[in-house]
Amino acid sequence: MKNRDKLLGVAAIITFLMGSANAIEYFFANKGYLDNRKGVVEKVVHENYDGSGGVLYSKTTIRLNNVK
Repeated sequence: MKNRDKLLGVAAIITFLMGSANAIEYFFANKGYLDNRKGVVEKVVHENYDGSGGVLYSKTTIRLNNVK
């Protein structure tokens, strides 16, 4: 029973730390963290690849005309 209590305590601490880190990021991130970019779409690249356990991953890259 004591091992289960220790594991629950560790899980609670990890959850608290992750929640605190997310709250700090949400409230104190600088204004340029999520910028809006305007421009004409020049190219869209969509790639699929297999991961471990038969999981399919994908990556989409969107390139704008006037933005690097």
